[in-house]
Amino acid sequence: MKTMIAASMVLMCLACSPLAAQEEPLLGRYHFHAAFGAMMMQHVTFETDDAGIHLGLAGYRHMGRDWYLGAELNGGTSMRLFGDNSDITMWELNGKRVFDLGGGFRADLGAGLSYNRVTYDEVNWFGPEDDVSIDDWVPGAQALAEIHFVMGRFLLGAHVKYMLTGDIEGVSETEDLEEGWDYTNVTVGLQFGFLIH
Repeated sequence: MKTMIAASMVLMCLACSPLAAQEEPLLGRYHFHAAFGAMMMQHVTFETDDAGIHLGLAGYRHMGRDWYLGAELNGGTSMRLFGDNSDITMWELNGKRVFDLGGGFRADLGAGLSYNRVTYDEVNWFGPEDDVSIDDWVPGAQALAEIHFVMGRFLLGAHVKYMLTGDIEGVSETEDLEEGWDYTNVTVGLQFGFLIH
């Protein structure tokens, strides 16, 4: 009897092993998406906020279990027609873990590092101050949360991301910026893409 039970257990393990090996990653071996939404540049050291738009592209590779590693290229602008204008281009490397919520829904939690090109232009149309133009690079770190709905090979989702950046050196041309400022930001938006099994 014990021999039969042991043999049955071994057969069950052998039968289940191929099924476990064939189990598909939650968001495919690779997945890609485009994102768009709103951005709030907080400028913590500058003590002001700039609202604007955000656009991005991302690609991720399955690294085992429920972990993914990927790169993102994102951009945001403050969209001001007059006065000062702030822009940021974000080159990101992120790792994230995916959770199965059931019913085709997936949730991602992750973090990463970034290197960001930032620009600032201030045109003083009627004032005595000189125009200001800044073009620089700053490091950053970000945390993200996403939710996806998987429809076959297609993804539809939403995200929120918080990025903390280094400081830009101050400029003497304008009193508000003499002590420097940063491009810390929050983005919220929708994303759509596809996965490869």
